[in-house]
Amino acid sequence: NHKDDGNVGSSITADNIRFRFVKGANAGTFLHEIFEKIDFVNNSKWSAIIDQGIRQYQLPLNYTSAAYQQRLQQDNKPNINQANTVEDDDSLTINTVSDANRVEAIENDSQLAGAHDELMTWVTDVLAAPLLASGQPLKAIPAKQRIAELSFNMGLAADFTPARISDIFAQHLADDPNKQVQLTAQPADYIYRYLRGEIDLVYEYAGKYYVVDYKSNYLGNSLSNYNNSNLAIAMNKAGYWLQAAIYQVALHRFLRLRLHDYEGNEMHYLGAVEYVFLRGIDSQGLHNYGRIQWQIPFGLVQALDEMFGIPSV
Repeated sequence: NHKDDGNVGSSITADNIRFRFVKGANAGTFLHEIFEKIDFVNNSKWSAIIDQGIRQYQLPLNYTSAAYQQRLQQDNKPNINQANTVEDDDSLTINTVSDANRVEAIENDSQLAGAHDELMTWVTDVLAAPLLASGQPLKAIPAKQRIAELSFNMGLAADFTPARISDIFAQHLADDPNKQVQLTAQPADYIYRYLRGEIDLVYEYAGKYYVVDYKSNYLGNSLSNYNNSNLAIAMNKAGYWLQAAIYQVALHRFLRLRLHDYEGNEMHYLGAVEYVFLRGIDSQGLHNYGRIQWQIPFGLVQALDEMFGIPSV
């Protein structure tokens, strides 16, 4: 029975691709890469990008395009006198030996027929849903106003310890205990030198800069499973509030270097950090499911920035 009150007002049912799509780390990396690589307003190359990602992360070939599956079946005739790879029309390498064992699943699993098109629709839905922080859908943000996979590498001061992060969170979030963190102390001789990471997306809208982080977490097969309360619980359990704060410090440092009038106007420029739980999104932004934002107090950002410090020479 696929009727679900949590999906009222939406055509999304419990057997939708966003709920049944494979789980796990590879699936999450694949989804992140799709939103990193695709053109938000032109889907002409989406199929090729999805096909390449499915193969790269060893996900079920049912999710590839019909054209790719047809080529795969035609080329699924290994010959010991031939090289074991062929190049398809989109310059994707098809390994006829390793993929041969996966073709049978394509032919026999009619339930996933058309899964590629469903995947494309899901991506379209995510791009069309308005973000909470700015009210803008991703597809409306011009490419020149966003940066995908913004890398940061923050050197840490010699006296940095994780316990100090816990203290700063407790001090600045006294009225918001659910966001506080308790980090385990490490041995005294444990040395922290760098804090590295990548922010999925940074975008500018109306003079503010926002962080977006995509999450592929599965919280249930109804959009209502991705309501604000459930997302907050997921954020608490996974430590995403700390991650969000670190991302905001990285953005703070980035803007301080890039904007000549940033210092003294930080609160004008720093927008919210928003987590987009991809499985809970529909194009209409129903009940704001699948999105949760945090306008991080600048005092917390500033305190973390000062505590991280700079590495000694």
